[in-house]
Amino acid sequence: MSGGTLIVGTRGSQLAMAQTERAVAELKAANPALTFKIHEVTTSGDKDQTSFLSTLRNTQFFTKELDDALLAGEIDLAVHSLKDVVLEMPEGIALAATLKRDEHRDALVTPGGRGLAELPPNATLGTGSVRRRAFLRRVRPDIQFAEIRGNLNTRMRKLDEGQCHGIVLAACGLQRLGWDHRIAELLPVETILPAAGQGAIAVTVRDGDTLAADAVSAINHKPTYIRTHAERLFLGALTASCRFSSIALYTISLSGSNTTSTAFLLIFD
Repeated sequence: MSGGTLIVGTRGSQLAMAQTERAVAELKAANPALTFKIHEVTTSGDKDQTSFLSTLRNTQFFTKELDDALLAGEIDLAVHSLKDVVLEMPEGIALAATLKRDEHRDALVTPGGRGLAELPPNATLGTGSVRRRAFLRRVRPDIQFAEIRGNLNTRMRKLDEGQCHGIVLAACGLQRLGWDHRIAELLPVETILPAAGQGAIAVTVRDGDTLAADAVSAINHKPTYIRTHAERLFLGALTASCRFSSIALYTISLSGSNTTSTAFLLIFD
């Protein structure tokens, strides 16, 4: 591949930068003739730190401004957490690669390291996720919930300030920042089914940009791509066919020669 420079778009949070730096390191190793420069883009999700995620209708809350920058030619590719990427890609944008999937489970973080079963009666957990709340109520119906907004650093600070007994997060985010020691319990999929694509980092490019597409394809982890694509297809098909106005459906592929999806359909009035 001949030389050139590709601009890599990312959100500016510590976690987003860590994910992008990993993607860029892989891109450089696979494409030594190319130069990659990181460009920070502020999204609606970064600006709005007060709205409850469970009430938002904008499914591009963390991606739209990156999509806009990509379409405008301000960046050549963008790095995302795959679970934040909309199921139906915006016109002109392609999901070109996923990196090898990290830990897919959710994690419970508590100040004293207590697990879910050890929390006191009527304990308060910080999470705005409808999925996490629904699954946690199945095993601990006494648990109360509080909306905790902000990036990972902010949510950890709020926990340490005593705003709740614990918080539930994607374990991969904690691990990517080297905060494994803060995990009190990795919650098994039998307790909480992870979001479709959780644990995977995605890279998007403009349709027709062969330089970027070829560079990114070199770091695509095919098993992760196939499994997460199956999860997203399953989620999209069931979402589209459901007549209910408010649903939550999440899948996770299991390892093996065949892709198997497990799903729960959560319907809310």
